[in-house]
Amino acid sequence: MKFKPWVYLLASCALGYGGYSLYQRSANPPHQLSLSAIQYDRPYEPLYDTRPLTGEEQQEAEKALRQDYTYFGCGGQAYVFFSVDGKYALKFFDQRHFREPTHLNYIPFIKKYRDLKYAKRKKKVQGEYGSYKMGFEQLPEETALVYVHLNKTSHLKKSITYIDKQKKEHKIDLDKTDFIIQRRAELVHDKIHRQMAAGDVEGAKQTISSVVNLIVARCKKGYSDKDPNIATNCGILNGRAIKIDVGRFAIDPRMKNPLFFKPELFHLVRPFHHWLSQKYPDLAEHLNHEVFQVIAHE
Repeated sequence: MKFKPWVYLLASCALGYGGYSLYQRSANPPHQLSLSAIQYDRPYEPLYDTRPLTGEEQQEAEKALRQDYTYFGCGGQAYVFFSVDGKYALKFFDQRHFREPTHLNYIPFIKKYRDLKYAKRKKKVQGEYGSYKMGFEQLPEETALVYVHLNKTSHLKKSITYIDKQKKEHKIDLDKTDFIIQRRAELVHDKIHRQMAAGDVEGAKQTISSVVNLIVARCKKGYSDKDPNIATNCGILNGRAIKIDVGRFAIDPRMKNPLFFKPELFHLVRPFHHWLSQKYPDLAEHLNHEVFQVIAHE
């Protein structure tokens, strides 16, 4: 049986694409930090410019940028560093999620698929960068963002150094890299464990109430959250709950309506309630009480 030449061409392209993708994954594993993973030569985009900092904000940003940072690890969207004083988190976006798949340009007969992939990547970066800008400008109390840097600049003149697994030092030029600085918070579950171990039941109840207040406050301002996992994405900072992962906010005026935010609250706290029921049943009852207060009185 003979195959037409175009069949061989398509098969070769498919094998080449598969090999390239495999190489990219093996050369840059998601958990391993590399300059190629966090830097992307993207054109300037005015949509991602944030408002000017106030004098107080500028002082805090400069204080955070003067510090050294230690590499902590990689989450779903970003590589995370912690400041030496423990007060700030510096996050670099994993640009592989946003980078245009230019290698598809060399494969014939897939224009529709290629256009779809390009559009998907563009939508993803617009959504996540827009969310970080939104969190900084519209939800500062809920996100504790100090500085959001989403375009290349020339004024920072600051680099940080990290050491890879081969003990080699690498410098990250902050002017050339997209990043955010956020006040560091303690994960909600860790906070409750620590409070209960110390016998601070009232403090743990306040932590739970703060999580409920965070969800209600965000809804009342007219925003939805597509990644609301309390266990991994919420933390406690100075007694208040904040959203640690800020990349999934979207404008949704319906959330201001109690008919929308009450079911939203009930749905979001269910995994949290399940965890509390297993670990600290009395605290689960307190969560029920706090949710009931919102549903009954708002």
